[in-house]
Amino acid sequence: MPQIPGYDIIDVLSRAGGTGIVYFGINRRNGYPVAIKQLYASHAQNSAIVDAFRNEAINYVYIQHPCITKLVDFVELNGTCYLIMEYLQGQTLDEFQRTQTGPMPDEMAGSIILKVLETVGYIHNVSTPFSPHGILHLDIKPSNIMIGQNLSVKVMDMGISSTISNHNTNQRVCGTPAFMPPEQAHRGQLGPYTDIFAIGVTFYTMLVAHLPFVGNSTKEIWKKIENADYPAPSVYYPFVNKRFEPIIRKALEPDPALRYQTCAQMAIDINKVLNQ
Repeated sequence: MPQIPGYDIIDVLSRAGGTGIVYFGINRRNGYPVAIKQLYASHAQNSAIVDAFRNEAINYVYIQHPCITKLVDFVELNGTCYLIMEYLQGQTLDEFQRTQTGPMPDEMAGSIILKVLETVGYIHNVSTPFSPHGILHLDIKPSNIMIGQNLSVKVMDMGISSTISNHNTNQRVCGTPAFMPPEQAHRGQLGPYTDIFAIGVTFYTMLVAHLPFVGNSTKEIWKKIENADYPAPSVYYPFVNKRFEPIIRKALEPDPALRYQTCAQMAIDINKVLNQ
């Protein structure tokens, strides 16, 4: 276990993709539990990865939202970096669905996805000295959404987030293939609509407990995404509310111009279904 002044590291929580590891620890100053994300030493010599790690910490400093994980500290020590975050109790959305719900009822799925939309809409519009026009998350998926008591929601892991600008393209192909729209997979122009695609995939998965885009390779998955080649939700779960299907179709449009352009637009349509 690494040694960080002011913190006791107790156990490994998870692997943070291919870039690091997350530990459970205790803040000695106040006794509070923390999650400590360590950048692998093998990546600490890569300036682009280190800059992304620092940028993640900077983003958290300026983002103040009840549904976004709070930054506690950022430490550079012995040739690597540590991002120290509040420790969240609960289950990730994929664990919650797998162990407790299966396909979610309308009210539950609607409540959770509306909170996600409100939260992601907030970061799209947040202004910081480093990203005055907002931030893109770029890795929205069930494993990056924590569900707590009373269906509380926390959006996590902004490790590949990016600022919003007129020249914003995906310089490195980062993300989770089954949740990435064509412009993210092929270094196109990114925008709020990019996160909305991932939210659409997440919503589909919540309603039917199955991904819309599946394949034996990343190339096969991306081809299906580019052609909007996915089964209607009712194929996986015949009792799904079919009034959600036009919303999912619009969120999963391969052409970003035909997608929802803001999270608020998608939220309005979901609320209409829930209130019918």
